[in-house]
Amino acid sequence: MVLLFSVEPLQLSQSEKGSVRLKKNGNGNGNGNDAIYYQLGNCFMCGEEGVPITKFPIFRQDVFGINNDKVPVCRDCADLFKSCIKAPMNNILKNYRTSYDLTSEAFLKGMEIDDVFLELIWAKSILGHQREIDHIIDFSEPKSCPICGHKKLTCHHIRKRAVFGENNFIVYFCRKCHDRLEVLVTTGEVFALRDNYLEFRMEIDSMINNLRGVNAPDILKQNALREGAGSYQFA
Repeated sequence: MVLLFSVEPLQLSQSEKGSVRLKKNGNGNGNGNDAIYYQLGNCFMCGEEGVPITKFPIFRQDVFGINNDKVPVCRDCADLFKSCIKAPMNNILKNYRTSYDLTSEAFLKGMEIDDVFLELIWAKSILGHQREIDHIIDFSEPKSCPICGHKKLTCHHIRKRAVFGENNFIVYFCRKCHDRLEVLVTTGEVFALRDNYLEFRMEIDSMINNLRGVNAPDILKQNALREGAGSYQFA
């Protein structure tokens, strides 16, 4: 897979990079000596110092390639940070409703779906085309998988719940065929996100600026602003 661009690393302060702690079990047999078991650093969101942190990637590497854009976050802030990172991607993908529909429709029809086909139906040019699928796709639960005939079925949301929320656009496949379709949808999403790289980066830039110290007590926020930490800039 050829990447058309590279992502420059973020500029983090030395204190935000953290320090590695080493585990030694002390029994002299060598097991566990110098084994990394957690990392200490300052949380990007709450400002806590010297706490166990996880460095969360900002840009999905399967989409934007190998990059060092990671932010140190403590356990208490992790869930909020992860949900915030997903929001800009989902905001872009919400515009691709027709692409989600076409991918499932083509799969149901047994069409040969390759990367060329996916890149076409997940291109920006598709955004102006809206279509209703209520009369195109049968949403009733079949007795067997429409692709291979397997009896044990699982549901597939044509319009992904993580993007569109709960909805009734549901079709049914066996687990194996369901997973095949999920791979196709994920590949299409990658094409869409790459196509909207500049928009995504601008939204991430704004979001990161707003997230620094968002969970911090007021005094920590004031200190961060005085030290200039309230302005987070990409390299």
